[in-house]
Amino acid sequence: MKHWRERGRMRPLPMRSVNPRLLLLILVLFTIALYLKSLSLGFLIDDLEIVNTMTHEGRASLRAILLAGEQIRHLPLPYYRPLTNLSYLLDKYLWGEQAFGFHLTNLLLHLGNTLLVFRLTLEVVRIPLAAWAGALLFAVHPIHTESVDMILGRTDLLATLFYLITFLLFRHYLGSRGTPKAPYLYTASLVSFFLALLSKEMAVTLLLIILLDSPLPSGPTWLRSWPSPSRPRRVWSGSLPSAPSSLSGSAAEPQGSSAPSISRTSASSDP
Repeated sequence: MKHWRERGRMRPLPMRSVNPRLLLLILVLFTIALYLKSLSLGFLIDDLEIVNTMTHEGRASLRAILLAGEQIRHLPLPYYRPLTNLSYLLDKYLWGEQAFGFHLTNLLLHLGNTLLVFRLTLEVVRIPLAAWAGALLFAVHPIHTESVDMILGRTDLLATLFYLITFLLFRHYLGSRGTPKAPYLYTASLVSFFLALLSKEMAVTLLLIILLDSPLPSGPTWLRSWPSPSRPRRVWSGSLPSAPSSLSGSAAEPQGSSAPSISRTSASSDP
């Protein structure tokens, strides 16, 4: 990150010196270029088997998707992810059994998640270049490779999408309490959280993240000082506290006096 020098100190560039739209454009193009080759992949491993199982004629309705559990080759699985199955059904309706369309959906979901990470990080750190770097790290991290390249990874992408949307909406709700739009933001965050749970059950961990991010009237100091939209992080700029009188005792010097110093001349005159 570039800096400018003032009175011998290095300070970050003002926010207006960096164009967020340019950063977003670079981020979008880089993310697409990174996973563009995935569009040419076919169905990998159990992709086609699970897509066909979850979208066969007996399940090709919203009611059937909501009531049926996960299964593969007629073997039940201990999951309930109807939103993911609904996305498979929509892809199959649009693209048939062409893997290109399924991979395109995965790529667009990952791109949307990357942009949400940029937005969330920008709200927290308020430095566009730092938010861009964080979103870029999210986009290129190899942990997402399987989720983007394999159609079965759709569940992670959808859960992450609504996970981030819920977190952003709830932060905006906290910052707008007492205003007319607060109930709408709160309701939207609940709906988004419900959709995240319907994508993958691990979305329940968002409750802990929201708890840590929300301002609390009481509790441990590290929780009360956690930054939030309604209570931004405070930067300490005061002076050091004076020593307690119980510790200084009679050894404390009167105000305005200073301790005697031993000069090099006097020290050399000692025997």
